[in-house]
Parts: sequence; C-alpha cells; structure tokens
Amino acid sequence: MTTSPKDTLDLRVTCPLFAPRVYSVAEEKITIGRSSSCSIPIHDRFLSRQHAEIVRIDGEWFVTDSGSVNGTYLNGVRLKERTPLRPGDRITIGDNEIVVVTHEGPAVSAVLMPNDPR
Repeated sequence: MTTSPKDTLDLRVTCPLFAPRVYSVAEEKITIGRSSSCSIPIHDRFLSRQHAEIVRIDGEWFVTDSGSVNGTYLNGVRLKERTPLRPGDRITIGDNEIVVVTHEGPAVSAVLMPNDPR
C-alpha cells in the first residue's frame, strides 16, 4: 500500500539544543510530549508526558492540546479546541517549535526528533 502526499504530514521540529530536522509522518494520530512512548518525544521539562496530538480526520490534519499545564500554541494563540493545520502553521510547545512544511504541491508531514543522535 502506497501513501499519497495527502496521507502524510511534513513537520520541521526545532528544539533549542538540537539542529532542526524534518520528518514525514503518516499515522492517523501523532502524539507529542516528554514520554518516550510518544510519536514525537521531546525532552523538555515544560512539556507534559503527552502534551499535544495531531490527528487526521477525513483527509484533513488537526492539532489539539492534550490537557497540558503550559499549553500548546498555534501561530501564537493558545489552543482551546481541535484546530485545522495549514502549510506554514507554527505549533509552539515549551521552547520547541513545530512548523507544517510547505512544498510545491500538497503538504507532506515531517517531524523533528530531538533525541535522534544524528
């Protein structure tokens, strides 16, 4: 089974002590947080174990805060409900920024994994 660009999301994750990296993800649900069990684990004391999640519903990507204490921000606004993602959107959690990468054609997913030794 092949995935189309619409089935994946490209995210660029930037963490203070790591070089930015881009990953493509295709899971229906992407979890972000301190826990090593998250799809995107980020070691940051200001993040909850499961801080936020990105889900695909009917081919559209959404971000939501998972009840974190410090909040999840989309383009500088604290999330209060599930919100659609668009190319160029900036998700801020703790001192980390996750950007929905724009490509010619449909957006593809990418995520920066700060604990990757590369």
